[in-house]
Amino acid sequence: MDVPVLDSRVAEGKPRPCPWDGVGGRLVWYAYAVALPEFFFNDMNNRQLMTSDVKKYTTSADRLRAWAFMIAGHGFVLLVFTAVILILGDSLSRVLSGSP
Repeated sequence: MDVPVLDSRVAEGKPRPCPWDGVGGRLVWYAYAVALPEFFFNDMNNRQLMTSDVKKYTTSADRLRAWAFMIAGHGFVLLVFTAVILILGDSLSRVLSGSP
């Protein structure tokens, strides 16, 4: 996804980068907005960006990239979580068994 292109098309007179975007997190917002259905992503009471505005400027390649980004990100979190559990589990079993 090309964030500057999306920003210029979705801006509609709003300041860019967005006030809510501290360190470039709008890439994540755009990926979720492009990949997920609108009803799943948006809460009507807490809408930080309009998914319908974003989706009308995306291509099928953008949707593929959004899904790849989401799968890679969630896979990384799962990998780190699994590694921490395995390392802590191994350390805990050593402590309980009394071996160094």
